[in-house]
Amino acid sequence: MPARAFVIAHYDSAGRVARHLRGLIAHLGTLSNRVVFVSTELDPAEGRTLPAGVEVITRPNVGYDFFSYKRGIEALGALDAFDQLVIVNSSFVCLDPAVLTQRFFARSSPGIDVLGLTANFEHAAHLQSYWISFENRRVLDSPAFSNWWRDMAPVSQRGLVIPRYEVGLSQAMNQAGLRLASAFSPPAGQRPTGAHRNPTHIFWEPLMEQFAILKLELLRSNPFRMDLGKLDAVLRARPDWRALIDDALASP
Repeated sequence: MPARAFVIAHYDSAGRVARHLRGLIAHLGTLSNRVVFVSTELDPAEGRTLPAGVEVITRPNVGYDFFSYKRGIEALGALDAFDQLVIVNSSFVCLDPAVLTQRFFARSSPGIDVLGLTANFEHAAHLQSYWISFENRRVLDSPAFSNWWRDMAPVSQRGLVIPRYEVGLSQAMNQAGLRLASAFSPPAGQRPTGAHRNPTHIFWEPLMEQFAILKLELLRSNPFRMDLGKLDAVLRARPDWRALIDDALASP
């Protein structure tokens, strides 16, 4: 197993840590040398429910998840202790941590420097920042990597997060000659349908089947009005998944 670190960016308006997230963090601890959990809204009692060994950091709610990533990466210290760094946020429900990690890391290869779970084409082609792995020393040693995090300035408008941070990160890595890829590929013949929409919504079903995740925005507001009838059928057969989703949705 590579020397791996996870930085988790957490936000919950009630300060909760959802049950599925606690389970995911416990699993990530078995796959890594360090897990850093950075929250902008954490009830101290909830923080104490996190697995032993997880480094918990709280900070002001400025700069959205990317500034939590920045703070967590800083907390890791010298990155030469790690072969791989993975950033994760709390915007999705993980239904099966083992499935998610086994299938994601199975996509790793020497030809990939930055591996995201999904890629999006809104604004410009980019890896979605809820799960991105910086795969090797080539990227971790790159001045483009360190400079991007060092120079990142906070934004106050949520609408700027994707173009400034998410797209900006992928563009900076691309411009440095690093090789980017996504673990998930849309079903054959369906790429044009979702070319300019969020694949975590448009392709929620194959993403759930392959990686056992669902985005919270899909479950809460379903902005693209996706047909979730099949999800209801799946959850009737999987009450354990239903319980995880219900718990995740308990927060506003």
